[in-house]
Amino acid sequence: QYENAKASIDNSTLFVEQMHAVRHDIKNQLLTLAGYIESEKKTEALQYIEHLTNDCLPNIQKVIETGDTAVDAILNMKATICLRQKIFLQIKFEDNCISGIEQTDTVILFGNLLDNAIEAAEKSAKKRVCLDVRNKGEYLSVCITNSIDESVLDKNRELKTTKENKKLHGLGLKSVKAVVDKYNGMIQFFEENGEFCCHLLLLKS
Repeated sequence: QYENAKASIDNSTLFVEQMHAVRHDIKNQLLTLAGYIESEKKTEALQYIEHLTNDCLPNIQKVIETGDTAVDAILNMKATICLRQKIFLQIKFEDNCISGIEQTDTVILFGNLLDNAIEAAEKSAKKRVCLDVRNKGEYLSVCITNSIDESVLDKNRELKTTKENKKLHGLGLKSVKAVVDKYNGMIQFFEENGEFCCHLLLLKS
């Protein structure tokens, strides 16, 4: 969890640094734009605005709104990472589906699952991650898939971390399984059509 928290802080720090850089330069950018306007150079002014919006501003998008501030922050931060790493990310999130699940638990789930999927997808040719969150009767259904070039389960059925420091790594999946147990749920891993899939169900209160 420490490593996951550190990674989230690092990503947030990068975003803050980008925003500081924009704020630092914005005065000069506005002065340049004002100069074009005062000189009645409409075409140049529009071109400069287009340049600013396409190239200079941090490419941070709010791609989803779940109604839960913490979950929105996690999902949109991961979406930004995918955009930066040229990973296709698809998110399907049914309205009001996470009611009955504690906010801290949803953050653990989506943070860890997306971290693992993004890391794996980055190593694949297709670079694709899909997250599908919806109601399924009394359960919350979460399915996340990522592209793979070769089977993971054939070589690592237990999904043990392959990183050197095993004491610090591999904790994310343990945290996910702890949340699943807390809600009397189930989790399964499988592979199909060139994708690694994780599907879990949580019994909502």
